[in-house]
Amino acid sequence: ILSKGLSNLPSSDLDIRKRIEHQAELMGWPELHKKLSEVDPRSATKIKPNDKQRIQRALEVFELTGKPLSEFFKDQKNTKNYNFFNVCLFPTNRDYLYQRINSRFSQMLSDGLVDEVKNLLASSNLSPSNNSMKSIGYREICAFIESKTTLEVAEQNATMATRRLAKRQITWLRSIKSQNSYDIFEKNLVQKISDLISQEFKL
Repeated sequence: ILSKGLSNLPSSDLDIRKRIEHQAELMGWPELHKKLSEVDPRSATKIKPNDKQRIQRALEVFELTGKPLSEFFKDQKNTKNYNFFNVCLFPTNRDYLYQRINSRFSQMLSDGLVDEVKNLLASSNLSPSNNSMKSIGYREICAFIESKTTLEVAEQNATMATRRLAKRQITWLRSIKSQNSYDIFEKNLVQKISDLISQEFKL
């Protein structure tokens, strides 16, 4: 986002979002994706038919402004006057990365993730249908709280979803042109990056 500039997108509208969600309940998200392809074919080609959040946002923007979401991205602020210094971190040991992902979520459960989600749902206007509760970890624990699955399966689903996210992030990082790439598990990593930055900016 920072390297490509920000778009002047409108704020979200709860009423429009609820109306779109209601349409999705009646028609299904693939049908709404078809509707999106009619008003914003460029965005539709980049959004999968089951990507609820992005379909909803694209339709919401169109209803609010009468302008396709893809047009806003054309108007991103120019960042060509900036020289970006990229440092990319890659996990070369994929098995160790997955072990870390598993242990991290297990620790989150031990630290009280289930109670945290229960308290959020009980003490606020949040529900499992809110976008914030659909993030990895919260989504799976909500399914457990609603008795749709067991805690063991919820943990398995959360760790698998995290693995898929990590894989997408690695793919995205590989698309960035940078000669400053490091193994995230490399020894003295912080010091090496600190030295690199000091050398680049002559600190």
